[in-house]
Amino acid sequence: MPRHVFLSSAVLLLFLFVPLLARGSSEAASAEGTESKEVELFKPREDVVPADGEEEGIKARYKSASSFQGSSLVEADGVMVALALAAYNDDGSYGTYTDIWAKWHPYGDGSKMPKDAASDNHWKTQLVTKPSAEEGHHYVVRSPKAVVRGNKIFVLASNFTVITKVVSAPVTFWGLDLIVGEVRKTAENDGKQVSWKKTSLPMQQHLWERLEAVDGSRGVAVGGSTIVFPLLATKRAYEGNEEKKKRHNRLHRHLLRRQWRELEISCASCDRQ
Repeated sequence: MPRHVFLSSAVLLLFLFVPLLARGSSEAASAEGTESKEVELFKPREDVVPADGEEEGIKARYKSASSFQGSSLVEADGVMVALALAAYNDDGSYGTYTDIWAKWHPYGDGSKMPKDAASDNHWKTQLVTKPSAEEGHHYVVRSPKAVVRGNKIFVLASNFTVITKVVSAPVTFWGLDLIVGEVRKTAENDGKQVSWKKTSLPMQQHLWERLEAVDGSRGVAVGGSTIVFPLLATKRAYEGNEEKKKRHNRLHRHLLRRQWRELEISCASCDRQ
């Protein structure tokens, strides 16, 4: 069942530590201390600066979010990228999280943090997942995980779709989304741009009833061409006339077990998408 979160004031707070040069005759010496600055990201109802190419209406959709949860921060090819789940109160019957949002800021070659990084209006805003426009379909995203390989950001998230139209009772379908963000240089002032694309999962068919991204976990980059994500697998079991789920975990009783699986994603195959 989806969880309902009632936090409405949580934001992603970044602390930036800027080296300070010693004053006086030794001013040219190495830094003797640091100055801390902070920037608040994903503030509900705030005005945002959309990234180039974003669709019309993104500002209104961002402002309609009641809160942002599950924030994370990654770095790819000289760009800081913050990700968060948006919670909406449009329809509380089938869950809260429906979108993944990104805010990003380039920091160049990394030798010096730009001063405007401490200003939230210098962070570009993007909608990573596109909402479903089909009537009677409630699309919800959960537990996104991000792993960086070179100039690409691989985001794996659980999703479930609740269909309420032309059915006697709501029907739920579970799945996984793989979204790849790519950092590219632009011709204007040697700048950078982040683009996002939903791609197919290069995984074989399985017998599990449901595969989910695991809460509180993260993926890792292995070797030169592999991304590994942990998944929670659920299987149905039949005992007599009753259908019962088994979650594979030795710490639980025999009807509830949890089994972990690893999803290996080849960066080379993702490049061909």
